[in-house]
Amino acid sequence: PGRGAFYYFLGVFLCFLIWNNWYSELRVAYSAILILAVGDSLNHMVARGFPHFAIPWNKRKNILGVLFGVIAGAFAAQFFVPLSLAIVASLIALIAETIPFRIGKFYIDDNITVPLIAGAVIHLGLLFLS
Repeated sequence: PGRGAFYYFLGVFLCFLIWNNWYSELRVAYSAILILAVGDSLNHMVARGFPHFAIPWNKRKNILGVLFGVIAGAFAAQFFVPLSLAIVASLIALIAETIPFRIGKFYIDDNITVPLIAGAVIHLGLLFLS
């Protein structure tokens, strides 16, 4: 109990640690956290209310939930970054969430991978757009 909340706050902490002190802007951390908070959360909630269309590489994930999560996460993040960049970051982060990451016997929780991947995509996107 409480493991998901722990990893959520760890993901948020890492976003602020990386994108507040490194050659970047705080809006990268804000938008990555919003993709986690809105996109990843609604992904799981919406998936329960619709028929289950499994993703081929992860039968536990619902395609409709992931698509709704991408849209919701991009909508939330677009208040801090351009909409096109928010869509790309949300799409890549939430598709990466469907892939189970493991180091040895330990699974890496999606509450850590989603904001870090989204933040990295947004950071790189802002570097190339500038």
